[in-house]
Amino acid sequence: MSDPSVKPDVPPAREAEWDTAYINDLPDDAFAYIQAGGEKDEKGKTVPRSLRNLPYKNAQGTLDPDHVRNALARLPQTEISAEAKAEAKRKLCAAAKELDIRSEVCDLADTEETKKVLELLNQGVLAELAEARAQVKALQDQVKLLEGQKSEALTAEIIQVRKAKAQVEADLAEAKTKLLEATERENTLRGSVLEALKHTVFERIPAHWGVGPTQMNLKLKHLITDLERGGAQP
Repeated sequence: MSDPSVKPDVPPAREAEWDTAYINDLPDDAFAYIQAGGEKDEKGKTVPRSLRNLPYKNAQGTLDPDHVRNALARLPQTEISAEAKAEAKRKLCAAAKELDIRSEVCDLADTEETKKVLELLNQGVLAELAEARAQVKALQDQVKLLEGQKSEALTAEIIQVRKAKAQVEADLAEAKTKLLEATERENTLRGSVLEALKHTVFERIPAHWGVGPTQMNLKLKHLITDLERGGAQP
């Protein structure tokens, strides 16, 4: 005879079972945001229930993929403050990441990644890249000059030729080493900038974001193209 005090395991509710009664019976931590001004009932749940927004966990406290997606889709239209949306977004995007769910809400143009890229650009990385290129050009000219000096030295007397040649070859080797290092530095800097930009730019900007994000995204795409071609001066 079964013990009536032992409750059987209840499987997570399916989509069709998430009716008003089920949602009202969820614990507070199943919601991405709860507005202020409510009280707790005898079960520790906020009343009125209308203060609880964007359910994304089931009754067992487990993330529900369908309702994580639904909450992310409804977030922009939810009538709560910008600060509340930011708090809900943090929870929902963390849940989406855990479930490997991609959402435009978690990839907006004004995210922390974009801010980091802009800070990177403002810190003069492109200027440093231009400086590296200028150094490469100067070293290339120096290599050409030293190679010319090497040819001229061959016409001098044998003793002077040997001394001059040895010195020129040493200088040439040093210049080539510096040229290689400078070229590698340029490529590394350009690769870092490209990687940061590619993590930020979007294939398509939603129309409701407005003109500003669209123009910023277009400029970043042009910058990526220029850098891939070896251009883009700051």
